[in-house]
Formats: sequence, structure tokens, C-alpha cells
Amino acid sequence: MHTQARKCFVGVDVGTGSARAGVFDVEGRLLGMATSGISTRQPAPGHFEQSSDEIWRACCISVREALSKAGKPQVEGIAFDATCSLVVAGTRHPLAVGADLPDTPDDAPHGITNSTNQTYDIILWCDHRAVHEAQTINDSGHQLLQFVGGQVSPEMEMPKLAWLKKFKPKTYAGAARFYDLHDYLLHRAADFKSTRGSAAGIRSLCTVVCKWNFNAAARSWDAGFFESAQLADLPYEKIGSPADVQDVGSAVPEGLGPKAAQDLGLPEGTVLGVGAIDAHAGGIGCLGVSAGTVPLEGRLALIAGTSACHMASSTVAVNIPGIWGPYESAMIPGLYLAEAGQTAAGAALDFIIESHAAYPELQAQADAASCSPSEVLNHLVRKLAESHGLQHAYLTRGIFVGPDFSGNRSPLADPNLRGSVIGLGPAGDPKQAASLDALAVLYLATIQALAYSSRSIIETMNSARAEAGVVSISSIHICGGLAQNALYLQEHADILNLPLHCTKCPSADVIRGSAMVAATAAGEFASVPEAMSAMQQQGLTTKPQEDPQLQRFHNARYQIFLRMQRHLQEYQALEASALET
Repeated sequence: MHTQARKCFVGVDVGTGSARAGVFDVEGRLLGMATSGISTRQPAPGHFEQSSDEIWRACCISVREALSKAGKPQVEGIAFDATCSLVVAGTRHPLAVGADLPDTPDDAPHGITNSTNQTYDIILWCDHRAVHEAQTINDSGHQLLQFVGGQVSPEMEMPKLAWLKKFKPKTYAGAARFYDLHDYLLHRAADFKSTRGSAAGIRSLCTVVCKWNFNAAARSWDAGFFESAQLADLPYEKIGSPADVQDVGSAVPEGLGPKAAQDLGLPEGTVLGVGAIDAHAGGIGCLGVSAGTVPLEGRLALIAGTSACHMASSTVAVNIPGIWGPYESAMIPGLYLAEAGQTAAGAALDFIIESHAAYPELQAQADAASCSPSEVLNHLVRKLAESHGLQHAYLTRGIFVGPDFSGNRSPLADPNLRGSVIGLGPAGDPKQAASLDALAVLYLATIQALAYSSRSIIETMNSARAEAGVVSISSIHICGGLAQNALYLQEHADILNLPLHCTKCPSADVIRGSAMVAATAAGEFASVPEAMSAMQQQGLTTKPQEDPQLQRFHNARYQIFLRMQRHLQEYQALEASALET
């Protein structure tokens, strides 16, 4: 008897360190998933670069392997998501973006190469080389800044382009196209065919509104903003015309091109959906989880990985100082998006762990137990709490962490802020200070600090939402790597005093979100919200503990956290004033 193959959809997620692909059926069940690593070049502090060719290869490897694991299903559509990184494409080859490399974009590839002979042509999302260029744009006071919380970030693309023009003018002038990474992958998947306004390929409304300062309300670029960024000479054919900009969930005409289809192991013409930035795909992937009677407007998506994004939607535009947005239709068509975040979340924990004297011992224990260092630390936190007869949160008493090791994205919008630890000691026992026990407590204090940071973001959002008549955020929907860390979940639930909802597989929610986009583009669902509801897989909920003393403890530490941020800004300002000439 012939059995009809299940209709399936492929989501491809390009994160900071890897490309992942997942195959999902129409009910959101994960049938196969695979990962392929991506390298990062760091030629100078604050400079991070990747290769578009390597990323495409990683996408193809992961898609082919995921399809094999899923039993070669009937794929109806595919969509990509990616970090908001800047791709600098040449006419014939990638163009190197390194400040340490020659500014010579001619007919021969230039740049750092490795065994795969690749050029690093991407300025990664977390790259902060364009701090001064971002400040120049912010000083202009242009009206479009109201849609990014009053300030652009050096993580956005216009400051990076301004840096490229200033420090690598030949590369800037010689580039054929500038892309957000998702849009590059979308154009490459269509074999670089262009079917709309220009030869630059379709651009996602999500990427251009959130990271390129595209005017969503007018559906146009703003020449005055280009001038404020000192990019008045930037032509549409390099970044896409307004006609090239399409909604998330729409379909690219003609679908996968023959070359890309062969690379990916899919049929030519497979429906190709216009996707989103990786965090936004995560929001799509996790916000459909049931939260009782809480409406979509009352839910916040927390995408917690290397960095963290806090995203909430509303039916009306809400301007919030220090928080990006309101972005019209940037994540869910028809809704305004407020996007906040932490530049370093998992990266902050990694920094604390790997810079500690006990890290080699920790890694050895993790290797012996075939688990992650965080799992060892979580177990150690529980043991320490039991040995002291304490609820584990109290282990951090007297130790306070400022987690802004890579600057504060929200709500202070201060890329120059740095991390801090207060309360180390007492002196005289260096062995204890360098012990695994000490690292476990510092690790817990850093998790708590990240939760206090999330609380400051949500309180800022709720204050502005109340003034606009929008319901308060009362439910957190979390996905990403840190959603698998039980200690991270419980500390956030307790400190936010809100429930945290997960799907069955929170680590796959970003690729699930892209699969939902693919299903919408293929016509399986009439809208992205419909796909969000239909393809969801309900998981566990972490609830806050009903302990008044614990709430008082965290309330006090939260006030200390806020003071630490203000004081560090004051210290930096005092020091800077002393060095002024």
C-alpha cells in the first residue's frame, strides 16, 4: 500500500557559532535536525568577522543531514534566519572587511584565508568597531531615531557602513551589494536572481526596519537619514529598493534556484519564504505556546543564547527610550515590535567561567561526566545550598555582579558600559577564592544579574506600555540555549516574579520559527500567527516560588544592581573628564 509522504518544512538558523537546520511537519514536530560549525575571526578587540561562503556551506551541510535524519521527507518550503550581520559582496568574489587588511577590492580575492581559501567578508552582529560612527548618527537627532529608542547601536548596519566608507573607502565603493546576512542567504538561495525592484534581491522587512533604519510606515528609505550617517552616496541598487522589501512569511517568486537547490539537496523551485533575524524567528517559534488567558500582546519572547533578546508586540506603536522600535510588522505582520536585549548573556556566563582560576578543574570534571560546565556548576550550586542549609539563591549574599561586559544594549543604550564584580574576599585565603565553590557562587550571581537586567528591561517596557494603554507583560516565553539551563530559568522566574513557558524543545524554537515562516509562504497557513499556533509543541512552565523573604531578597539586590549601573557610568564619566585635553 502506498503511503503519502508527510508535508514538511525546513527552517535554517544561522547563529554566531553554527548553522542549524530542522525539518518539521505541519504540527510542528521535529523530524530531523543537524548542525555545522562556523568560524569567527577576531583581528582586534571589538572586531568580529565571518565568511559568507563558509556560512553557505554550513547551511547546505546541515540541511542535507537534517533531511537524511528525517527520512527524506516531502519538503514544501524552506526559510532562513540569521544574525544581523553585514555582508560585503563583491562583483566576482567576497570582499575582506578587516581593518588590518589591504583596501584593494580588485579582480583577485584578498583577505585572511584558511584551508578552505575563504575571505572574511562579514562584519558580525556583535562587532563594535563603529561606536564613533553610531554616535555621529545619534548626534544628528534625526526623526527616524525615535524608532530605535532614540539611538542607533554600533551593532546596526548603518554605523558599520559608515565605518567601512571611512576606513576602507575602496572596498565600500567597489562593493556590488551590501546585505543583512539573512537577505544574503535569501538572494543566494534564489541563485542571486532578482524579480522585483532592483538587482539587489528581496530584502526582509524585518532586517531593513530593525537594522537598516528603513521607514516602515512610509515603506521607503530616508535620504535625510543617509546624510546624517554620511552615506548620502549609498545607492538603492546596493541595498535594495523599497519595492524589494517584503513581509516576513511572503514567498520569493520562482523559489529555490537550480544551483542552490542542488547545494541544499532540495528540488528546484521549492517554496522559499522571506524570513527574519534569528532572534525574531525565535520569537515566532516560541510565542505560540499557551499561556492561559494572557493575550499575545501580554507575552514577551526571551531568546537567550550567546546574547539575549527581549521582544514584545503591540497593536499600537509604543516609543520606549533605550529600547529599539516600535518596528512595524518586523516580527509578526500587523503588530509593532519593541526589541530590547543583552549584548552578552551566555557570553557573559562564559566569560565569568572561563576567566576563573578554577576553570581547568571545571572543564576536566565536565569532560569526565560528558556534560557541559554549566551542568557541573548547577549541581555544585545545589550541593552548596544543601550543605549550608540554605535556599540556593542566598549563596550569593554579599556578591554583586554587573553583567554588561560588552556594553548595555537596553535600556541604557550604553555600548561603553562594562561589567563589574563587587564583594570579593576576604583576603588571606587564595585557595578558597580560586576554588570551584567560589566559581559556582560567582556563576550563580551572574545568572541573577542577567535576570535583574531582564527585570529592568521589562519594567521599562511596562511603564511605557501603561502610558500608551497597552496591557502589561505578564508571561515570558523563552527559547535558546539558556532555556535548557534549569537554574537560569528558576532565577528568572523568581526575580521577574513571572512564569517562564518553554516548548518541548526550546533549543529548536528558532529553526521552528523559520519553518513556520516557510509553511506560511507555502500557503499551508494563511498567516504567521496561524502557523505559530498550529505548529507549536507545549513544554514545561517554570513558576516563581511563593516565598516573601526570597522576593524581598531579590528586590533589595535588584536595587543594588540598578545603583551599580548608575555608579559605573558616573565612574567612567569622572575618569573621562580627567583625561580631556
